[in-house]
This record gives sequence, structure tokens and C-alpha cells, in this order.
Amino acid sequence: MHPERVSAGQRLRSLYRAAAAGIVMLLPAAAPAQSRDVPQGERGTASIVRIEQGGRIDGCAALFESRAGVMRIAWNHDDVVSISTPAVRAAGQVMLRFDTPEGMASLDTTTSGGRVSATIGSPTIEMVKRLQDRVVLIVGEQRLEYSLGHVAMRDILSDVEHCARHASALPVSGPPAGPVTDGVDWVPQMAGQFPAHAAVTGRDTNGQPLYTCSAERDGALHPGKIRQGFDGCVFGYGGREYTARSYRVMVGVPRWAWASHGQVPPNALQSGNEADERPLFACRTEYRGSMQLGKIRPGFNGCNFSYGGREMTGAFYEVLMG
Repeated sequence: MHPERVSAGQRLRSLYRAAAAGIVMLLPAAAPAQSRDVPQGERGTASIVRIEQGGRIDGCAALFESRAGVMRIAWNHDDVVSISTPAVRAAGQVMLRFDTPEGMASLDTTTSGGRVSATIGSPTIEMVKRLQDRVVLIVGEQRLEYSLGHVAMRDILSDVEHCARHASALPVSGPPAGPVTDGVDWVPQMAGQFPAHAAVTGRDTNGQPLYTCSAERDGALHPGKIRQGFDGCVFGYGGREYTARSYRVMVGVPRWAWASHGQVPPNALQSGNEADERPLFACRTEYRGSMQLGKIRPGFNGCNFSYGGREMTGAFYEVLMG
């Protein structure tokens, strides 16, 4: 028996219909009405979503679909991994088991709102990560199969984990106090100054807010970061970290799109350029619990940012959108 294969478009449409019907829920209990999934991308047949509830981010999840319904594997900020599947008719507690190359891995479950849910402990998650091509679950007496689309489960769960860590590092800020209420603008500044209504777009390792800036060097305009205590706009270039005392700072209401491994989403907002005029785009990525600001373009392996005198690359990131 082979798992049913569906297109990405069919999968997303079905997932959104299920969400609208109240089928897709937060784990392990039924989700409050204000909970919502924000699409972040795809990996194989999995749709990666960010879980938002009551104005805060609760983690990320991978959604898989087959004829049996949606399987959901979620990763929260406390590194708790959980799974939910469609419920089955059974008397008493329902056992959920993963069919893995090492044998059956059994999980104790709870049933609520038409879903069977369970927490996946460390030994089991390592077994699950080794799955290739498909997932086979035994829920009660029912066998459920989900295609991975020729992608290893380890890669899918890596995306979910990085999405959750990235989300936990996002800065919390209110609406801007300045005149720009839709989109962004750039304000010239000098010597460590930044506008009072600058958009908070990151957070440093010491907890201070970071602001997106861009500065010139060697004929290029480099997106970077600034905060209180910096002498100017700090950015990475050629493997090193530089500070420019003349720069511009972003204000307004930025929009971001999730990406990874060098991808640049369509309609990304050009925020700088190389010396040869290739466009550069502002990005942000999680690093040691902080949200660092940097740049990306086609040909990079990820979001390039500077920290501690060096230029580094984050494989999972968000890109500023137009």
C-alpha cells in the first residue's frame, strides 16, 4: 500500500478548509478560537506553519495530509515535540505507534475534539527523524500512511525546529510612532543615531532592540543593524564586521517572509546592492537566542550577518518584503 500523493496546492487548500472547520488544532488540547497557523513554506509534502495564539507565537508545526486526514507534528519554545492525528473509534485510551526501522515506537495519547494527540519523547523523536519517504502510524487498530515526498523526516523536523527557535527570538514591539503607517521608508542618520520611530526588527544577545539600517562601502550598499551603544550601522562584508558612521535607518511597518538555504522570496524588497548592482535584501535570523539583522541575495547560502567582528550565515531566516 502506498500513501496517496497530492499536489502542494491541493494540500494547502485542504489544510485551510480543515482549519476553517476547526479540525486542525494546537497540541495537545483543542486550540482556542484565536489560534491560527501562518504558512512559512514547504519541505517535501509537509507544509511548515508558525502557530500564533492570542498575539504571541507558540512555536511551529509540520502538516502532512493523506486520505485519512491531517497529521500534525508541532515543536514549541520549550523543545516539546507533539503529534496529533485524526481520531479513531475505540473504547478506552487509544495507543499511537510509529512503524520505524528499529521497530514500533508507542506513545500514550489523549483524545479531544476529534484528534488523537501525544508528546514525542527524545528517544522516539530520534527514531522518527530516521524515517525516509513515508510515515506509517498505527492509531488504535487503524493504519495511517503519509508521504514525505522523497525528503527525510530529519530535514523536515529540522525546518520545524529552526522555525520555532526563530519565532521565539522575534522582537515584540508595538505600532510605530512615526508618520509611516504602511510599508517602510529610510531615514538618513549619522554617528550612532536612529529615529525614535524606527521599526524594531531584531534583538541582540543582551536583549536590546535592533533596527535595520544600510550603509555604503566599496561602492555597495549593505543592509545591517544598529542599536543604542553602536557608533553607526554595523554590517558584514568579506567575512568581517564593519561600522559605518553615515547610513540610513528603516522606519514604518515591515513585512517579512520565511525562507531558508539561500532562497529569496518573490517580491522581496531591495534594501541595498552589491558594487556590480546586484540587489541585496534585508533579512533576519536567529543566533544564540537573539534575532540578528543582515543581508541576502541569490548566490548566498543564507542570511549573512555580522557578530563579534565576523560575518556569519544563518540557514533559516526571514526576508523583508515589498
